[in-house]
Amino acid sequence: MNSNIVQAQIVADKYHVIRQGIWALRDLRVELFNKDNEKYKKLKKYWKILSKSPISQFSQRQKEILKEILKVDKTLKKMYRIIKEFYKMFESKTVKTMRRRIEQLIEKLRVFNIKQSIKLADTITSWKKEIINIVEYKINNGFVEGNNNKIKVIKRVSYGLRNYERFRKLIYLRLCNR
Repeated sequence: MNSNIVQAQIVADKYHVIRQGIWALRDLRVELFNKDNEKYKKLKKYWKILSKSPISQFSQRQKEILKEILKVDKTLKKMYRIIKEFYKMFESKTVKTMRRRIEQLIEKLRVFNIKQSIKLADTITSWKKEIINIVEYKINNGFVEGNNNKIKVIKRVSYGLRNYERFRKLIYLRLCNR
């Protein structure tokens, strides 16, 4: 990309970066909950609470269940706290703040020293410039993702449409006439 467009700056999509953190927490949870331990089996059905954004609103019952889940294992509790910081990192308003938070997060992940945290630290390290560009350029690809989704829906609804030109015109009509 940069060989063709010299001044191009690559910006990571916030959703895809956050997804890496979600996957790290999920992998740890699955590893722990698949152990033959009664305390894990009781809480296995509440896995979706861990999948929720740590900065989202929880009902009182969800808060209690989350506390119980995090009491079960210190490793899971620590990883959950780190993921909470990971989410808060995206609230940064300046590049300087974002850079500092990324460095702190990478350090915490490396000190934590489990395979999920090391993998996440490596990913963040390799995407560092692109993640910082999220704050610097304040853009995302939500518009493009939305259009791709609409095209997929049109494709699904237009099952059997054989003429490519008609299909192309249908997409153009649906996307351009809002």
